Amino acid sequence: IVLRDPQAVAPVQAPRWEQVREEVLMFGDRFVLLAVERMRSSGSIRISLMEVGRCSPFQVELPGHGGVGKHRVHAQLCALPGGALLLSVEEVAAPPILAIRISESGGVAAP
Repeated sequence: IVLRDPQAVAPVQAPRWEQVREEVLMFGDRFVLLAVERMRSSGSIRISLMEVGRCSPFQVELPGHGGVGKHRVHAQLCALPGGALLLSVEEVAAPPILAIRISESGGVAAP
């Protein structure tokens, strides 16, 4: 039996990511899973790309509250096992939208 002091501080829980959207995209004969998550407590946004059937996710995180009067833009080349993709993420404050653009790399090979 474990007795607990009612005035003891509750254990700190790790922040939780809330899934906002999940899509399956097709690039030729490749399928890529796109997942968008948001952490309510901090306002951070995390975008994950993963080829279906492969265990090599690629993640980009926009930290903090960007939608509060700020315009945030992030662009990166994502090296996935089947080839590279170009990822662009744009968070606009007013009206509040998150625009995600993904295209094939056009000849840039993944390492």
